[in-house]
Amino acid sequence: ELDRAAHVRISGGSGGETGFQTGFDYGVMIVNASFDVTVRDRVFHSMRHGVTIGGAQGVNRLIRVDGCRCYDMRDAGIDAHPGTAEHEFTNNVVLFRYYEQAGAEYGNQDGVMTQGSQPRITNNVFINCRENGVAWQPFIAPGVAAPVVGLIANNDMSNAAGLAQGVFVELKDAASAPIQSLAIENNRTRGFLRDVMLQTQINGAGISNISIRNHDGIGGERSVYVNARAGSVVDGLEI
Repeated sequence: ELDRAAHVRISGGSGGETGFQTGFDYGVMIVNASFDVTVRDRVFHSMRHGVTIGGAQGVNRLIRVDGCRCYDMRDAGIDAHPGTAEHEFTNNVVLFRYYEQAGAEYGNQDGVMTQGSQPRITNNVFINCRENGVAWQPFIAPGVAAPVVGLIANNDMSNAAGLAQGVFVELKDAASAPIQSLAIENNRTRGFLRDVMLQTQINGAGISNISIRNHDGIGGERSVYVNARAGSVVDGLEI
């Protein structure tokens, strides 16, 4: 666990479930206003998350997860909570081989899940997801004044159950942070119910300046699905 850490590099090595807390082990935890942390080329297996970013004290900034391998996670391979600003997940592989299992210790099994404000999710491979390939649900967090912007590009994703979305972006409730800019580009999805889904449920707020380009999707009922509830806004969509 890295708590209020700064300028840290973790490179190589591996980690797996301890057996003491089935489904609740974490590979690397980065929490509580940590700054400039990189986790690179590490292997994780049979945990809840390979890497998780969060904590309730301060904002984590400049966090990178690069070239890691996550096998058979019980929830998302890589995970970020509110209170995370600039974060980058790139060149990672997340593989679910036992997606058919279920139980209290099993979560959504997304490739990556983030509730932070400025994700860059690029050049990853997510295989046999039970839920979404990439899920982004930005939430308002104290101390995060930066714009809410995202890049999701050049990822290769597959779903083992024919469910969920390749890329799922959602403003869920009043605590969600409106998105000022979002680029979804050059992604490849296989077997999801929908390739890309944008959903907002907030009165008077929503998602703006969205570009969806060069998407390669097979197997879903819809390529792009936009669900803006009454009173919410999706503005400036380019496909």
